[in-house]
Amino acid sequence: MAFSYPEFLEPWLNRWAREQKPGIHIEIINAGREGISSPDIAAVVRQEVLPLEPDLIVYYEGANQFDFEDLLEEGHRAPPPPANPGGPSLAGTSRFALLRRLDIVLRRATRAGAEPRKPFSRIQWPAGVDEQHPEPDSAGLPLDLPQIVHDLDDIRQHAQREGAEFALSSFVWLVHKGLVVDPVNQGEIVRWLNDKNWPATYADIRRMADFQNRVFQAYASIHHLPFVDIASLYPQDPELFFDPIHFNLDGERLHAWLAFQDIVPVLRAAVTAGRLPRPARERFRGLGVPDNFERRDLQCHAYSQYVPAAEILSVSDFEPDIPGGATAAGDHPRRIVTPDGWNAYAAQLEIAPRVRARQGGGVIHWRVHVRSGRITAGVLTPDRSQFVNYTTLEANELPTDLYLEVPKLRDAGWLLIANAARADGQRADVDVDAVTLLVPREGAH
Repeated sequence: MAFSYPEFLEPWLNRWAREQKPGIHIEIINAGREGISSPDIAAVVRQEVLPLEPDLIVYYEGANQFDFEDLLEEGHRAPPPPANPGGPSLAGTSRFALLRRLDIVLRRATRAGAEPRKPFSRIQWPAGVDEQHPEPDSAGLPLDLPQIVHDLDDIRQHAQREGAEFALSSFVWLVHKGLVVDPVNQGEIVRWLNDKNWPATYADIRRMADFQNRVFQAYASIHHLPFVDIASLYPQDPELFFDPIHFNLDGERLHAWLAFQDIVPVLRAAVTAGRLPRPARERFRGLGVPDNFERRDLQCHAYSQYVPAAEILSVSDFEPDIPGGATAAGDHPRRIVTPDGWNAYAAQLEIAPRVRARQGGGVIHWRVHVRSGRITAGVLTPDRSQFVNYTTLEANELPTDLYLEVPKLRDAGWLLIANAARADGQRADVDVDAVTLLVPREGAH
């Protein structure tokens, strides 16, 4: 995608500043990462953001620790979740255009994009937690909120020490009882909601998302922080979303516009009170060129001490992500063409349970040739909620040997290739020639 919401927001804020507060120039840094949780965000703020002397920090996250499976009480034995609810119905769609077209007809005729049938279940609400008026400091909060609140405290206190204002945002989820989407073009929404949250109903997910935002709002109120309330105004329109928590380009633009409405009053008040603009604490100084360089030993990863495991991964097992329009064909190499959406999943390979049962860590060795575009190659957790490790590769004339370390193999569930093109409408073309699991040689250190 060409822009995330901060990139839209910056020029709009500067236009406001030129018209209302001449002489003020606004710069925005997007310090977000894919698949990280609140302790990581707090570390990014401390180590990367605060040294740049920001005036305002806005926190927007609400999905990567969103798990309430332990609160679900099932009334009877739950059937397994439907296989790939947003994906193809027919085998062979990655190889035959006629089957792909027939599959589209079948999915639209039989699935209708509605919530799949689920077993009866109910949420066992934590004792002592007021759902409508939550106490942010309560240790009994669900959704890993005690950890999130702890990290919000960390960010708030460090920001205050450095003279920065901290604002908290509500988080947008596309989900509600009765949600119906196009099962082909918006199949990722159906799959994401049901693969990751089974057997929770859409109504349950909506309930928990609303509760999380009430906690955020209560926290902001208690600590007198600006609250950027995106979720209460954002329309539940699937045409604005790639999946239930990620916006497409139009969705990002709307996110930025709603954020603009709440951030302008914060800036106006700070300027009026004389808190902004602030002089820099220290003048920027270039590092210059040293007269001599200190000699240090080069630290390299000793992959020569690793050997292939018995469980060899097969590139032919990479399956395309059909809802996004990806294709995968051939065996050695496996040719993968990504969808044309920014960050869209293209192909995945499930890591066998016997591999995850191994003790310790390992390294995934990929041999790939990015022929055009730009890709992300990574290792996902078993529930596909976050990356264990990943990297981005540009098109190159020659193949690349890529090594991704996995500290604990039990945390590795899938290998993933995604489109990392810089704008919607661009595809990437990649050959995957080999994928091998490497483990330490016995006796190696």
